[in-house]
Amino acid sequence: LGVGIYKNEQGETPVLATVKKAEAALIETEKTKSYLTIEGTAEYGLAVQKLLFGADAEIVAEKRAKTAQAPGGTGALRVAG
Repeated sequence: LGVGIYKNEQGETPVLATVKKAEAALIETEKTKSYLTIEGTAEYGLAVQKLLFGADAEIVAEKRAKTAQAPGGTGALRVAG
């Protein structure tokens, strides 16, 4: 087990059975192949802002804080840098 990834004894990263099961469940219920804009889900962004700055922070209340969702792993570092 490494940072964010599982490898077997051969150094491969197999798709775990639980992941396959979760993917199948998602495919069963998906209705579109569209994706979010860079702003992402508004509710998620607001929750992140409240977590970072505090629920009663002026920057949040005055809508001066902005969030952007980025891909997992190190993708966000590339977007930021």
